[in-house]
Amino acid sequence: LKFLISTEEKSRFQREEGLAPVIYIQTDCSTTNNRDSYVVELAKYINVDSYGECLHNKDLPLHLRPPHHIDTMMGDELMNLVAKYKFMLAIENGVCYDYITEKLWRPLIAGSVPIYIGSPTVSDWLPNNKSALLGLDFKSPKDLAQYLHTLNNNDDEYNSYLSHKLKSEVTNSRLIQTMEEREWDMEWSERGGYVENFACFVCKKAHEPRTVAVATGEHYSCPVPESILSRAPNRS
Repeated sequence: LKFLISTEEKSRFQREEGLAPVIYIQTDCSTTNNRDSYVVELAKYINVDSYGECLHNKDLPLHLRPPHHIDTMMGDELMNLVAKYKFMLAIENGVCYDYITEKLWRPLIAGSVPIYIGSPTVSDWLPNNKSALLGLDFKSPKDLAQYLHTLNNNDDEYNSYLSHKLKSEVTNSRLIQTMEEREWDMEWSERGGYVENFACFVCKKAHEPRTVAVATGEHYSCPVPESILSRAPNRS
């Protein structure tokens, strides 16, 4: 709850500060899934504040801009900015089976509802079945925008997407089991953080007898890129 802002306050920011309902922050503007083309189409039907280099229409504070942005990607000040928005576009660079990045975790932590396009397994890792909007579940960006307007104008319905924050409702059994069984946790926990544990994992593997391992399609599998706007293969 560190960054959470009430829905009433978010609505006030829209009225008094002119914030859009949706925030978008990207610096990689040429992706095989035609991410920016999708956002351009969405922005025809709902306002989007774009702080990154891609489709830029709003400025970040100087200390959050490149080259400083790497140090602040999950920093408190950026999180506080994201928290002021009801929705955040979370579109991965590519659609791959096992590729989920900070684009999803950032809005989940900040208390903004992610509009996610990326890994088809994302539902395995969400707090519950109503904690994100999956962009490709909608027929078009226009249809998505219409639903966003509905949520933006209905606090109770919007808040139903924040039950993991407002009511601590984490009901995804796979997520719960994985977090209980994994060897790492946060840096300050007894189990130690993921960086420390990864270093131990590499050291351990370096001293074990070598074995042959074969990757399967489930290991970071990436199908032929498709445009998320046209849903057609993008072979360029």
